[in-house]
Amino acid sequence: MEGRFLWVKAPSPSGSYYTLVSKSGAAGGYGWEVRFRRLTSVTYCFDFVVSLNGTTQTVTSSTSFDATRFTNTWHYFAVTWNKGTVNFFYGTTGPTARGSGTVGTVGSSVIYNSTGAPLRIGAGPASGTGSSLWLNGSLDEVRISQTVRTPVTTTQEFTAD
Repeated sequence: MEGRFLWVKAPSPSGSYYTLVSKSGAAGGYGWEVRFRRLTSVTYCFDFVVSLNGTTQTVTSSTSFDATRFTNTWHYFAVTWNKGTVNFFYGTTGPTARGSGTVGTVGSSVIYNSTGAPLRIGAGPASGTGSSLWLNGSLDEVRISQTVRTPVTTTQEFTAD
């Protein structure tokens, strides 16, 4: 999963989050979600929420950062999943590695195929309830791919897989 995002408003209060893109839901089984979450009044992180069995979810988070600089500025963000290994990238002039994690067994774990859950952009199955908010911002060049790529800066358009 890769994308470039413009933040026009950070989530509030602390602990709340925007789901950027998801393929998850109780009816179709939990699959995955990518979130932007507020940690404190000035620090934020990205979360990758994934299920290997459709019933339980694991949250892996990027390193924290000061997102006040995100207001009205385009930033690149990407999360990659490769058989149990999660990597986060973001930056303004090019993608910079910003944390990693492991879910399940490296080299063999796969995300649950939540066939009954819709693909949602700017929302998750719980958006609008509790700490889960509808995305209050803009997304540009959202790319979801079955091929794990190393994020690079480019001025050319991406082509579909």
